[in-house]
Parts: sequence; structure tokens; C-alpha cells
Amino acid sequence: MALKVCPNCKAKLGPRAGKCTCGHIFTPNVKAEVKHTAPVEAPDLPKQVINVSASSKLFGVVTTPIGKCPVKPYGFKPNWPDGPASEEVIKSWAIGVVNHGNEHGKCYATSAVIYFAREFWDLLNFAEFANIKKIIHACLNPPKPEVQTDEC
Repeated sequence: MALKVCPNCKAKLGPRAGKCTCGHIFTPNVKAEVKHTAPVEAPDLPKQVINVSASSKLFGVVTTPIGKCPVKPYGFKPNWPDGPASEEVIKSWAIGVVNHGNEHGKCYATSAVIYFAREFWDLLNFAEFANIKKIIHACLNPPKPEVQTDEC
């Protein structure tokens, strides 16, 4: 425990003591005054949907989302059986999730879209879910074009 030492009589007192037995009064520590600055206005969010790589520079990247998926796949019904969907349905759903995030200030990583896919497709059907993951990866991470260099 930290003790106070009286400057007059050198007596050791507890940290909350305000007055020494010799009559010395300790002054309370005064915190520095905080100067408030004018609030900084947030930049306008983009009005059009932008690609994932550009939006990650503006927003934090969400890798593991919380809550329910904001976009449902085409043809979804409350008792939708877990089952295969066409590749086009999976692609359009994945793109819809990313676009929804971009419009609402979030950049969903591919892993976040795959996380959301658990709501609609059976995670325990390993072969099917592996195929869905492959489709999402191919859709959201297209191969980069090869850089051609001019060799003389």
C-alpha cells in the first residue's frame, strides 16, 4: 500500500488521509483539464456499391459476423430444405451479401459470407458445403490477371 509522508513531521499516513496529526493539510491531486475539440464530421459513405478491395480501405473488414445474414438466397422459404442450390443462386446470394455490407458500412470478407452460408445450407453435409465454399471463393476472389511485361 502506498503511504503519504507528511512534509512537516515526516509521519507516514494512509493514502486517503487528508490531514496529518501535526496539522498539515494535504491538497487533493487535481486532474488536468481536458480541452474538448469540435467533433470531426464523418466522411460521406459511398453512394454506389464498390468492390471488396476498395471498401476494405474505407471500413474495417468483418471476418466473423454476428447476427443473422442480411440477405436470403433466391427461393428461400422458412422451411427451406438444406440442399443443393444452383451455382447462380449461390453466386448471386454471395454478391448480394457483400453489396449489402458495402451499402451499410461493412466490408464482409469471404470467410464472413461462408459463415452466413451456414444458415441456409447444411454445414454437416461436407461434400455439399465444400462445393458451396468453392463457389463463394471463386465468386468473391476471382483470379488476378497475369501481368504482362514487355520484354525487348
